[in-house]
Amino acid sequence: MAVAVVGRATFAWAILHRSANLLDGDRSWLEGAPNGTTGTRLFATRREARAWCLEQHGWIRRRPDARVEPHGMFIPKVVRVRIEIEIYP
Repeated sequence: MAVAVVGRATFAWAILHRSANLLDGDRSWLEGAPNGTTGTRLFATRREARAWCLEQHGWIRRRPDARVEPHGMFIPKVVRVRIEIEIYP
């Protein structure tokens, strides 16, 4: 099966959530799209992603009870992601 890559890869910024607790173990996932699909919320700049992350998830920093068992939440991290579009014939 041949894979055709359209154009070059481009980069964006995403929000990486992490949690570690005894019930679920270590988990990580990318912030989802606002329309409820399986897409990932992407940002054009790191500054924009950090501002949004602080606005939406900054409360975790002020809540020690969210960071310990049973929740084990971490402050989300802004990460660079590569976007590629592949067409499978």
